[in-house]
Amino acid sequence: MPQKKPLRNPFYFFMLEKIPELRRQGIQVKGLKDAAPLCSSAWTSLTALEKERFAQMAHQWKAEKSNKTLSEPTRKQLQNPIFSITAKGMNNPLMSWSSDEGVCDEVFHFVSFLSLADLPPSCEQRFLPCEMACVKYSLKNGIIDEFHCFIDPGMIPCGFRYHCQVSSDATHKIPLSNFELASSNYRDIFQRFFTFLRPVQSSGFLPVYCKLAECFRANWCLNWLASKAGSSTPVNVFELEELIEKLYEHKLKEKPSKASMERMLDVMVYDYATNTRCKWHDEHDVVYCALATTKKYAYCISDSLASIYKFQITSAHIPKKDLTYGTKLNPKVLVLDHYYQLSKPTENNLTRRYFHSTIEATTSSVSSDKSCVSAPNLRDYPIAAQFGRGRGALAAWLNFPSRSSPGFKQ
Repeated sequence: MPQKKPLRNPFYFFMLEKIPELRRQGIQVKGLKDAAPLCSSAWTSLTALEKERFAQMAHQWKAEKSNKTLSEPTRKQLQNPIFSITAKGMNNPLMSWSSDEGVCDEVFHFVSFLSLADLPPSCEQRFLPCEMACVKYSLKNGIIDEFHCFIDPGMIPCGFRYHCQVSSDATHKIPLSNFELASSNYRDIFQRFFTFLRPVQSSGFLPVYCKLAECFRANWCLNWLASKAGSSTPVNVFELEELIEKLYEHKLKEKPSKASMERMLDVMVYDYATNTRCKWHDEHDVVYCALATTKKYAYCISDSLASIYKFQITSAHIPKKDLTYGTKLNPKVLVLDHYYQLSKPTENNLTRRYFHSTIEATTSSVSSDKSCVSAPNLRDYPIAAQFGRGRGALAAWLNFPSRSSPGFKQ
């Protein structure tokens, strides 16, 4: 009997993409049969958004094979896309770099979309865009300009309001309805967005970049926004990881690992940095923000490539370190330190005691050979105010010259 052809499901197209990578790693893979057990664990670790790209490949192949009539949105997306994710091996304008100066002067655009919720693949409307952001960046100048707006997603599909509310409360906390900052003028948003992009690229497609895990969402939301605005300007969504890989390869002639790039882009050190989130998310102290996502892309790239391309780091590359993120000083500790400096023991006052209650402070006093000193102002402050905090506090107290046995002298 003739051998059956493999089923063209999403996993099939995933294996086709993984086979060259496995062979580069030195693994002997003759065909799909050998690749299946090697790719199964990687396939199960993918998110629903990452699997959606391969599901579209399978859907397109089945439609072409059976000559079935596609739905109108699918036909527009496959035949004449307004926005499209670039395929592997597609000619990339970044390959024309001739020098390091050209790389540093190149302007890139990082884009990000937030949705009220990610609806299941069975729904025609996969996302409900509520916020978008884009930053203009170069290695030489850092973040040059930024674009940000809140979008009115329209009517929530029936039966998904609770799902959207739970998703919003757990992430960006943008209200589902009656949000005063959200705009429903899609044509104006679309025009302002492309006015923001166009000065850099006057002809041809307009490249934007985002993480691979967010490519499908950005592609879908840009298609949705373009259809609402009635425009047909082409834009390609490129993988940000591929861009970083080429930036490394141009200078070092070697490619970094995918895992290292993912770790670099997933850092949380800039979540509370100054001038990173939009004004609304900053006032509500919410980390999930589309503008913050795009800016953190720029911060991570600047921090990673500054030593390689030898460009000067400024506040446009990485935010200045201040008390808004990192280690925060507790105001109570500052107050204790203030009292400690005022009441620092001297040679004539080495027998100070510290009281922990008002009763002890009023009924007890400290006596010594030279003088008798009471310290009512320090009655509510622990021993750490004098000797510091941590495991060394007890040792410092034990080594104090005038220490005495625990208890209070009446």
